[in-house]
Amino acid sequence: KDIRISAQTKMTKDFGSLVWDGYNPRKAQLIDIPNHVTIRKGDKVVTTAFSSIFPEGISIGVVTNAEIKTGDNFYTVDVQLSTPFEHLEYVYIIDNRMGAEQQRLEEGLKYD
Repeated sequence: KDIRISAQTKMTKDFGSLVWDGYNPRKAQLIDIPNHVTIRKGDKVVTTAFSSIFPEGISIGVVTNAEIKTGDNFYTVDVQLSTPFEHLEYVYIIDNRMGAEQQRLEEGLKYD
């Protein structure tokens, strides 16, 4: 419930963070999408390359609604998830034993 996944629309590559409220296993929200971009119902949502957890391009779901609340500069985008999490029977948990080192190396590559 507390994870934020870097996600983007497949066509325009506009990206933000995918969050889940912990209630409906079929829906999540894509947040932090600036209001100057065009988000359309039916746009596919996939993972970005900005994550050390998921590779780029994995399908997450489809945009079902996008709105900008009054006075806000960002969209709140409802996403219908492509994976039926309530029906999963088997999952793999992968422990990346080199994760801390990978993160340090990636941080070292960033320029000021």
